[in-house]
Amino acid sequence: MSRPDLGPAADALSELVAGVSDDQLELSTPCQATSLGALLDHVDGLALAFTCAARKEPLPPGVDPTPRADAASLLPGWRSRIPTRLAELVEAWRDPAAWEGMATVGGVDLPAAACRATGLDELVVHAWDIARSHRTRPALVLIRRPVTNAGRKAPERSGMRSGEPPSGHECGAVSRRAGPKRLR
Repeated sequence: MSRPDLGPAADALSELVAGVSDDQLELSTPCQATSLGALLDHVDGLALAFTCAARKEPLPPGVDPTPRADAASLLPGWRSRIPTRLAELVEAWRDPAAWEGMATVGGVDLPAAACRATGLDELVVHAWDIARSHRTRPALVLIRRPVTNAGRKAPERSGMRSGEPPSGHECGAVSRRAGPKRLR
């Protein structure tokens, strides 16, 4: 069975995180009522959560398994911590054992392969959200596909929503590394 690598999506997200300045943290995002700072807090937490899920480890003590994204919770050092956590997430899911059995993320138990697919969805969607919030194109052409299980769509998430993925002139049909570019 082919095991897609999370690396390209995580790398694109890391580049976008590195490009966020402090004065942009209050910008709105395509996620309902979510500032860029709150979205970064969410990405910081999901990187840790999906890494623990791949390793079949519990979250560290004191970490809420179902936190609310909050810009006030974005801890100092986020510009270096988020890319580091994303790199750890990629490495954790490269281990064949990560794909076996069940995994827990966000307080939900699910098959490990479905957990990885959900993690990829989070990386792709939130890279696009960050890019849109400060009007840059994602470093990777991002295409969002719903996660399916036995032909059924995954249940709708409550809370953060990203709207529709980019289309038309904003992205091409081929995934490729393009580097951040300003939208007109």
